[in-house]
Amino acid sequence: MNAANRPLVSVVIPTFNRAWAVERAVDSVLEQDYRPFELIIVDDGSTDQTSDILARYGDQLTVVCQENRGVSAARNSGIVRAKGDLIAFLDSDDYWKPQKLTVQVDFFTFHPDALICQTGSFEKFLAWMKPEFRPWVTWV
Repeated sequence: MNAANRPLVSVVIPTFNRAWAVERAVDSVLEQDYRPFELIIVDDGSTDQTSDILARYGDQLTVVCQENRGVSAARNSGIVRAKGDLIAFLDSDDYWKPQKLTVQVDFFTFHPDALICQTGSFEKFLAWMKPEFRPWVTWV
């Protein structure tokens, strides 16, 4: 944990040819009400204007460029570079509400035995999930 006793969160965004969407994803992370976090974007060999868009952010984020190896390899590259106590993933064509990291860090603070948590539409998730697994779900 950091000096203020708040965990550093490493946010990893893998991207490939998402110039049309990556800006919204990045902005949603930069607008989080939680600090501290680091933002790592893994450009998985984009051939569009993704790199130009990311360059506009300067030192607000870290860009890792690699040959196209797929989204899983891009996430793994981000994990290797992460310095945080917690890691959060965001797809480059998605975005977060400003309180997302706060809600999840609070969850881990109050549930120190938890290894993973996720946010989203709980009702949609339960509708998809088999009934026999529902009693073991914790949602924040």
